[in-house]
Amino acid sequence: MKIVDLRSDTVTKSSPEMWEYVKSMGNSDLGDDVMGEYPTVNELEEKAAKFIGKEAALFITSGTQGNLVSLLSQTKPGVEILLEELSHIFLNEVGSAVRIGGLMIRTYPLERGVPSFEYLQSLIRDKEEIHEPPSTLLCTENTHNYHGGAIVELDALKKMRDFTFKNELKFHLDGERIFKAAVGLNVHVTEITKLADSVMFYLSKGLSCPVGSIVAGSKEFISRTRRFRKMLVEECVRREL
Repeated sequence: MKIVDLRSDTVTKSSPEMWEYVKSMGNSDLGDDVMGEYPTVNELEEKAAKFIGKEAALFITSGTQGNLVSLLSQTKPGVEILLEELSHIFLNEVGSAVRIGGLMIRTYPLERGVPSFEYLQSLIRDKEEIHEPPSTLLCTENTHNYHGGAIVELDALKKMRDFTFKNELKFHLDGERIFKAAVGLNVHVTEITKLADSVMFYLSKGLSCPVGSIVAGSKEFISRTRRFRKMLVEECVRREL
């Protein structure tokens, strides 16, 4: 009897074609990734950026790491970020935004992936108030895992983008399963990603790859993110995390 495991797409396995590719990786061109001299990784990042509709992309070992470096590169310690109360970043990433990034977190609720913009507005700090941490970044998730895999519609994402423009915030999209959202909305994935300043997506969820994630955004964003990726590894080693 064939068993279909629907607990999570994390239990899925790579396709036979992907494993054949993995076996052939020993013949791939090698180089120093820190120096930007790893041809195979460079090719992956260039293809990912083009496909996702962003200027540049960066290969990351996991989605948690990808979200964290995205937050770090668009903020600074002591500022406040807005996270949905059931988001993966808030619930399942071991408090890394606070522990490593020194970021203040304020949460907001969603209804099937869509926020109340009136309530969101009430959370925005007065930038002239020196006693409060300034609001700097809004994060959302598509598809939304803890809302039953809800797909956030383009109209809602556009309103979130407009909200960030109005309040001078950056907009990060945890696109862990973003290609599933694109299929569900019957649009090319760039119709979703163009609405956010930065986006993270898994290579191992729905794309048949054994490991890894991609972070994408502007060239300036990726340049900063690359530095934070290196810093994060060094900091974890130093703290023996």
